[in-house]
Formats: sequence, structure tokens, C-alpha cells
Amino acid sequence: MAGKIIADTFQGTDSTETVSGASVTIPTSVASKYVVNGTLKAWAGSIDATGTTINNSLNVSSKTDESSTGVFTYALINAAAEQMDASALSAIGGGSARFIRIASNDTTTTNFQLVSVSHNGSSENGAHNWMFAGELA
Repeated sequence: MAGKIIADTFQGTDSTETVSGASVTIPTSVASKYVVNGTLKAWAGSIDATGTTINNSLNVSSKTDESSTGVFTYALINAAAEQMDASALSAIGGGSARFIRIASNDTTTTNFQLVSVSHNGSSENGAHNWMFAGELA
């Protein structure tokens, strides 16, 4: 049987610090909704420019290298509550001046298509990393 924790607030020990010569109390309590809603629900890192290798991930079952240059499809193990391009997704292209975007026409609650784009606007293969912060279904 899986365990279950039910809490409205996580509370630590407050600390006192000196900031600009004044004593300031730093609270360490946070409502559980900020912990649950504010954590990453999925992420993946891929250092290969092409292929299906995922180096590290959370809640990701697969990476597909599509036939178009710089286009990859990722699948989640646990579905998002809404289409993935409707939530917060951040990504970075490694090794060159590229940015990552989502192809919204191929995005669902369990799959999204990532496109690696060069500074001149053309699709380009390359290493990339992404993270998704939203609600799971």
C-alpha cells in the first residue's frame, strides 16, 4: 500500500538574519499548494543531436526523432491535466545559438513536439533540455 501525506502547511524553523544592518526574521513555512503546484511535473535532457536517447528525465517515457530536421516528440508517463502547450514549458538548446519551441498542432496531454530552431529561423538538430510545470491529470 502506498503512503499518503496530507498537510496544509509545511513548517520549518524561522531564522533571524541581518540585512542591511537590520535584524530580519525569515519564515520557513509554506502552504502545501505552493509545493504541489510549483514543482516540475516532467523534464528531460538529451545531449545527442539526433536519435532517441534521453540522458535524464522525470515522467518521460520516450523521445522520438521525427523525420524533419530538429523535430522531436516526447511522451509523458503520467498525463498533464490539459494540453501541454497550455502550461509552462521551458527549454534550452545546447551548444549553439538555438532556441526551442513547441509545435502546438502536435501537442496533447501526453505528447508534445519540440522544435529546435537556429538563430536564422531554420530547424536544426542539436542537444536540448526541457522542463514542464503544470498540473497532472
